[in-house]
Amino acid sequence: MKDHLLWLLVIPLAIVVSSCRTLAPEKPIESYPIARQQPRPSFIQVNIPLDAEVIQQIINRNFQGLLWADTLPNDDDDNFMMKIWKKDDIRLTFEENTIYWEAPLRVWLKTEFNIQKFGFNISDFREVDAEILLKFATQLELQPDWTILTQTQSSGYTWLKPPTIKIGSFDFGITRLANIIMQVGQQRLSSSVDTVLMKELKIKTYASSLWNTLQRPLKIYANPEIWLQMKPSGFYALPLYAQNNKMDYRLGISGILTAIIDENPPHQDSVSLPALRFDFPLNNESIVHTRIEASMKTTEDLANQMLIGQKFKFGQKEFIVRSIKLYGSEGKLAVETQISGEINGKLYFTGYPYYDTTTQSIRLRDFQFDLKTDNLLKNIASWVKRTNLENSLNKLLVFDLSKQMVFLQDVFDSFLDKLSGMNHIEINGKIHSFNIDDIQISPEIITAYVTAKGEIGVRLLPSS
Repeated sequence: MKDHLLWLLVIPLAIVVSSCRTLAPEKPIESYPIARQQPRPSFIQVNIPLDAEVIQQIINRNFQGLLWADTLPNDDDDNFMMKIWKKDDIRLTFEENTIYWEAPLRVWLKTEFNIQKFGFNISDFREVDAEILLKFATQLELQPDWTILTQTQSSGYTWLKPPTIKIGSFDFGITRLANIIMQVGQQRLSSSVDTVLMKELKIKTYASSLWNTLQRPLKIYANPEIWLQMKPSGFYALPLYAQNNKMDYRLGISGILTAIIDENPPHQDSVSLPALRFDFPLNNESIVHTRIEASMKTTEDLANQMLIGQKFKFGQKEFIVRSIKLYGSEGKLAVETQISGEINGKLYFTGYPYYDTTTQSIRLRDFQFDLKTDNLLKNIASWVKRTNLENSLNKLLVFDLSKQMVFLQDVFDSFLDKLSGMNHIEINGKIHSFNIDDIQISPEIITAYVTAKGEIGVRLLPSS
């Protein structure tokens, strides 16, 4: 009877001892959720300069020779005939959003005069040449439909050589009457200037060309291939501004700017040039979105190389690491560690990936035993938690991105230099910081989504 009781006690004890030597915690679920943040829009500042000399060329090219003629003496009952020619080149100056210009002109006048003397009426027609300097002010204003509204008004005029007819002792001053005629002629010239400027200053053509260019993928690096692609969403404008006799159209394009590494850029439908907006964004940072990748297998192999066969002890108890496997689990990086020795089975660890700016690497935050593994160890082998395995793994599970970050900086610097050589385009600016906005785990790679910040300006040079 005593022997039977002894066996009843030994068998359960053997089962307990045996079960304590094998760990089989529930594995953290393997999953790879995709929940990226929406990329922030980028802003590229665009300047289209208007040089006074270019506008001078336009005006002088369109106003040649005879500018205006009134050759009907009885028209308007003024007994005047008048012709106006351009004498010298028209000169311009810029100030704020206004063009001030002066036009030196040659004037031909023919008028009828009457003299009464000694009871006789003497009537005759006389011709006279004169010179005048006309002064105008033209205001320019961009419109939402990309047209340029111009308003030219007279700023007065000065007779350089007044029109005077002298017959004998009689000096016929006809300046007063000529002034009336000149006002009419000046109004007509103002209207002609508006027509010419609105026709010649094709700002929409330049803006549309740049808008379409930015939508086409641009290869900025050959090996590996890196493409820059923009999906523009808005075009903005500030009031015109003049300095040093140069006037700039100060514009800006907003959109998502992406650098695509080592793969073909995706097709995107082209977007037509939108209406111009005047609510210029306060935040005009240039932001380029891209991504860099680190191999899960490379880091897994390194961890296996460093830890397989290593013994971890606490007191008289120990176990040996047999293998390490990495995978994703609900946004965390999970580590499956196979062990044998005093205790056999699998241990699971999890941690959240984060970007360490100091070392430019992805590391794991809150790295610890998975909750279900932790609960099991408390009941069976709490001593395992007191070994150095957790800390050793955390130090090894590092995804170095430093070389890729340096490479990206070099790529962006070189592409800015490269674009500066394009026809009619000057690029200036600098990418001054790189941030990791998001980290995604997939079965084979861990991807860091990079935001490069800086200021990028495009200066579009219209051909004259």
